[in-house]
Amino acid sequence: MGASQGLGFLLVFGQNMSRPAVIIASIILFAILGKLTDSVLKKCQDKALHWQDSMEKAHGK
Repeated sequence: MGASQGLGFLLVFGQNMSRPAVIIASIILFAILGKLTDSVLKKCQDKALHWQDSMEKAHGK
C-alpha cells in the first residue's frame, strides 16, 4: 500500500509491468520465507513446550 520496496512491492511491480518471471520469483520467495518462518517457530515451540510431550506420554494421550 504505497510501499516502494520489499517483496510485496516486487510482486505488484511484476504484475503492473506484465513480467511473469518477477511474479513467479516473488511467489517462490514468499513460499520459501513461509516455510523458513514455520520451521523456526516450530523449533521455538518445541523448545518452549518440551514438557508437554512428557505430560502427554504420562497420561497415555
